[in-house]
Amino acid sequence: SPAITPSPVTDNTGTNINFGNITATASGPITVLLTLQSQDVSQNYNGATWTNTGYISYSTFDVQQNSRQITTASNPITYSIIEPQLSSITKTANITRGQGATPVQFTMSFGHTSASTSDAYNTLVTDVVTSDVIVNANTLVVSTSGGIPANIAYNTTFTQTSVQISFPFIPNVSGGRVIITF
Repeated sequence: SPAITPSPVTDNTGTNINFGNITATASGPITVLLTLQSQDVSQNYNGATWTNTGYISYSTFDVQQNSRQITTASNPITYSIIEPQLSSITKTANITRGQGATPVQFTMSFGHTSASTSDAYNTLVTDVVTSDVIVNANTLVVSTSGGIPANIAYNTTFTQTSVQISFPFIPNVSGGRVIITF
């Protein structure tokens, strides 16, 4: 079968593909393969669904050359949005009392809950610090446990009032944890 690559046109009614005139030289189906991607918008929350239905419209000609337009619909396909569910972040300190200038090590950890159904993307962890605290950026360590890859990617930003660690991707690993120490 010949491959046809028409240009889809998307408007408020959907995506329309015009194949032009097709002359059948043999019997067989015409298969249209479309890849759709849900957008990362507020309407696409965990558990939301959307339905996609395909339609085909075509003209037929009878013996007297009278045309008629026929439109038929496919079966609807329902798509469910899934999102990660991360646990609350846990923060601990190696000491809770000390004299001025005594170093304190903080540890924060989080992971996917057992109800999580997908990987997490663009996760941002922020620790707000007071102006009388100095954060030593050289002490920051990110580690993992429970099956999350040890080489997890992250970026850090230090300001006078916060430490931010962003993770582009955290795989959905049951029981896995990301541990941040500084």
